Amino acid sequence: DALALVCEGERLTYAGYRQRARTVAAALASRGVAGGRVAIMLRNGIDIALALFGVQVAGAATAALNPD
Repeated sequence: DALALVCEGERLTYAGYRQRARTVAAALASRGVAGGRVAIMLRNGIDIALALFGVQVAGAATAALNPD
């Protein structure tokens, strides 16, 4: 599988990216967030990319906030 993300030594393939985003989406859906709104505050990196993609997969809208 092709490489999708690289950040600070962490590498993630497209398949891994999709799977982890689906995990985020499932966690949001289990909390009733699907179709709602989510604010995310994370530093730049793979975690913010996963969170943003996971929110999209859940069908919710997002506002990304960078603490820096």
